[in-house]
Amino acid sequence: MKVYIYCVEYPLIENIYIGSTINPDSRFGQHRAQGTSMEDGIYYKKIHNLGLRPDMYIIDTCERNERLYWENFYMELYKSWGFKLKNVI
Repeated sequence: MKVYIYCVEYPLIENIYIGSTINPDSRFGQHRAQGTSMEDGIYYKKIHNLGLRPDMYIIDTCERNERLYWENFYMELYKSWGFKLKNVI
């Protein structure tokens, strides 16, 4: 089964999120939804009021059994380029 490795960029903060999914549209909807913590809720309300939203980019595809390898590979690659990850590692 085809799996998408993706990056989500969040406006106004320097963090990105690297993840994997079999359904990019559905997963991106989850990223655009209100967060569960008070901090996330404040952030999403602020960017919504400014007319901003996160952006999602597909950076690679792989087979399901390779998903964790490639997701970790891209997290390390983006960190080596100086990006701060929102992922909990």
